Amino acid sequence: MFKFFQNRASKKKKSKGDMKSELKKTELELDPQTISSETKAKRCPKCNRFFAVQAVICDFDSTLLMLTKNNEVELAKPITGSRLDGNIMEVLCSRRLGKGNLCDVYEAFDTSTQDRYVVKVLSESLVWDSKSAKRFVQGAKAAHSLEHENIVRTHSIGTVRAERGKSQPFVVCEYLEGKQLNELITKESLPSVAEVLDIFDGVCAALEYAHGQEVVHGDLKPTNIFLATTGGNVVPKVSDFAVAERLFRELEWDKVCTMTTSIYGCSTYLAPDFIDARLPTAVSDIYSVGCMMYECLTGAPPFTGGNDFVVILAHRDAPPKPFAADYTPKEVADLVLKALEKDPRKRWQSAGEMGQAIRAAKKKYLTMS
Repeated sequence: MFKFFQNRASKKKKSKGDMKSELKKTELELDPQTISSETKAKRCPKCNRFFAVQAVICDFDSTLLMLTKNNEVELAKPITGSRLDGNIMEVLCSRRLGKGNLCDVYEAFDTSTQDRYVVKVLSESLVWDSKSAKRFVQGAKAAHSLEHENIVRTHSIGTVRAERGKSQPFVVCEYLEGKQLNELITKESLPSVAEVLDIFDGVCAALEYAHGQEVVHGDLKPTNIFLATTGGNVVPKVSDFAVAERLFRELEWDKVCTMTTSIYGCSTYLAPDFIDARLPTAVSDIYSVGCMMYECLTGAPPFTGGNDFVVILAHRDAPPKPFAADYTPKEVADLVLKALEKDPRKRWQSAGEMGQAIRAAKKKYLTMS
């Protein structure tokens, strides 16, 4: 027994540096352009370099390598998408920006012009549902035709090869400098009343235009409102039009219940009439706008709970807590509460109508302050 432990202790444990020195970069690093779908390879999750399957750690940053999937190899090569006019657009993904409930998001560059774009690829978990993939493409095509200063522009649509021969759809969108609306809502500070009115004046303008084109958003939330900084000005832009709305279309109710978290992220901004109609509408988009304005002005959504079903029932049955009178002017509080009416017939009946109310409240607020 003593001899066994003595032998174990005498063995020198290899450090990460020793393992790194054993790798030969010239032999083990792979050019993604030369990797076929049949080739087994590994990828560094930190620097996104590719290596032969026998490699263990990355030569450049000592990160543990992971086995690649087909779509990761495909996204490391130039990918092509179709523009609305039928022309082809080729982009190369440079780095991963994040992962959402619907999509994986990458920064990319046009291989011809070197212009910067954002590529959103449908999440792998949804690729296996052929209906979801089809609806994602249908929603992307609906959004593709939208051209408005307050809407994130979609430039092209395409697919990459995923596991087992499946196709994984993607959209190429404009790249913007700025921040998402949710980054303004913190425990330490909130946007001012004037800022909230400015932001949602632009959001309503985007919705008025989209609804006029018969395109419903269906998934409005702070992470889908981008505050782009251009020339010193902040321009609110709405992203991901029609994607979630198409994914929900015609789904059985029991399936919708189990997919609320995976598709919507949460039920925080879901209109109560969706429970009955099971399909987002222009008026349900207005309810979602009311939820976001309420959160910007109070620091919390109108309804929260332990799970999605508690929140959905609160949307349907419970009144929102009143606004703090010393912070939110009555005119602003009233227009938000009208957007949050349970009965869709009592809400603002169009985004244009709500936008007019926001501009009137903004004019009165600025006059008083």
